[in-house]
Amino acid sequence: MNAKMRIVVLWTLALGVLMVVGQSAGASMMQGFQMSGTLGYELTGVAVPGTSAVPVSGVITLSNIPPGAIVQQVFLYTNDFFGPTPGGGFGGGGPLDFSFAQAPAPAILVASSFSPTSQDPPLSPSTFGYELPLAPSSVIGNGSYNVQISQSFVGGNANQLAGAGLLVIYSDPTLPVSTVTVNHGVLFMGANGQPSNASTTFAEISSTIPAGTGRLSILTFADDPATSGETVVFNGTNIGGPLDANLPGGGSASVLNFNNVTTLGGGNDQVKVTTNGDIFGWHVAVLQSQVPEPTSALLFSLLGTAIVLMRRQRNQ
Repeated sequence: MNAKMRIVVLWTLALGVLMVVGQSAGASMMQGFQMSGTLGYELTGVAVPGTSAVPVSGVITLSNIPPGAIVQQVFLYTNDFFGPTPGGGFGGGGPLDFSFAQAPAPAILVASSFSPTSQDPPLSPSTFGYELPLAPSSVIGNGSYNVQISQSFVGGNANQLAGAGLLVIYSDPTLPVSTVTVNHGVLFMGANGQPSNASTTFAEISSTIPAGTGRLSILTFADDPATSGETVVFNGTNIGGPLDANLPGGGSASVLNFNNVTTLGGGNDQVKVTTNGDIFGWHVAVLQSQVPEPTSALLFSLLGTAIVLMRRQRNQ
């Protein structure tokens, strides 16, 4: 085998490894966004009963965006469960049409025949995730936004849509310096009524995640009886649970927010959800970690160092 052929073989093997990695990665959450700066975010949604593939239609309200803030990123989410369809047979994961616009204007089509971007398990999926990036100009600030998600064609194989989620990341000079990291995809728990857990770790890919105080939000599409007892553990500490009857509407979209969590930084922060057997379709995890403010002792130390340097320069 000559040198040129060896190079071709090596490239082929490398591409094969990348394809395998890409396929297996679809069964977990992956980083969809990371940025540092004077940032904030809002994760919210609209819930539907989640019993059939009827269109998701409702109003999502944003209320935390400062006046004049610049929208950096917008994501629209939904999910679909695999199972028996009302017309007979089985379905799930079909292409969907997404419509979105600020109210009172009706929702307008922003994506047609959009296929799932994640699924879990990877080979015989029980649930599918849709992560649709929207133009930042889709959101112009606080207010109400009409959203509708439906099958792309009559008789499509979508099965059980359970609501919609909206994530907006924005920047404003009045906000503290922080790193916002978004992991999204799908982690499916509680299959066949069995206790299970899943976790996701916030890696440092494009920005540094500082240690200090943070905020954590998760989005789930699932059913949830009154005694489901899920728990949310962040860096080994139980920050939520048992979560009983946390989903509105008897089983659909829910956003859980946790303030003042302690971040380790350095890509070591991990959040884990445990269920005692209730289905839990977990699709989004957002971590905002603030850069710690200098303490008074550090400020005095820096001031003292500066004074010493100034005196040395004068004496030279």
